[in-house]
Amino acid sequence: MSKEFKLVPARILLDKNVIGAINFHCGDGDSQFGDYVDGELWVGALTDDDGKEVYGLHLLTSEYPEEGSTTLAEFAAPQPPALGGEPEVLAWVHPHRGLDWRVERMRVAPKTELIDRAHLAPLQADLKSAIADKEAYGQNAIDLRKKVDQLKARCDELEALLPRYQRGSNSLSGEVERLTLIAREAAISSAHRYSYMPALPEDAQNWKPHEWVLEAMRRVELDALSKPAGSEKV
Repeated sequence: MSKEFKLVPARILLDKNVIGAINFHCGDGDSQFGDYVDGELWVGALTDDDGKEVYGLHLLTSEYPEEGSTTLAEFAAPQPPALGGEPEVLAWVHPHRGLDWRVERMRVAPKTELIDRAHLAPLQADLKSAIADKEAYGQNAIDLRKKVDQLKARCDELEALLPRYQRGSNSLSGEVERLTLIAREAAISSAHRYSYMPALPEDAQNWKPHEWVLEAMRRVELDALSKPAGSEKV
């Protein structure tokens, strides 16, 4: 057999105690499981002379150079695990007892998958859900950052316009004050009998600015009506 491993194989150098355990369980001195004196234990795949891949537990020994290896136990070709990293357990070693490799002592039936993958289905579903949630949260964070950037830009724009509005407000306030003063002077100086203005200037001091403006406009209108038609012509 040529060594062409399709899996990452486990390479175990066998000492005399392990070789003795193999001879005890497998060897009869006359069969192909003869009395090995040295060897290496491989867990993985070997390709035989016919090109067939054999998955299992193999023994390589210099006692049989013409054969190259002996398959101690064969199992089905493993499939990639759903989540990755799960070990395939075929045999174990007891330091005080040597190698115990026989299938009937493995507590599993031959040709069966050694890992119970039923529990992986809900875990895989949870993993997909967690990944989807992470992507959604990431997109929400991106959208929030965009909105924050837009709000910051709007704040900068409003802060840049604030001095202009402040200057306009000051100008408007000055204009209102000027018009109020004119209206107040016009109202106080007028003695029209239809005016509801207080006769005394000290009483007029309690008026609000818009009242002065309204009264001044009313007086201007009354003055215009009291003049004869065409009297304003030169």
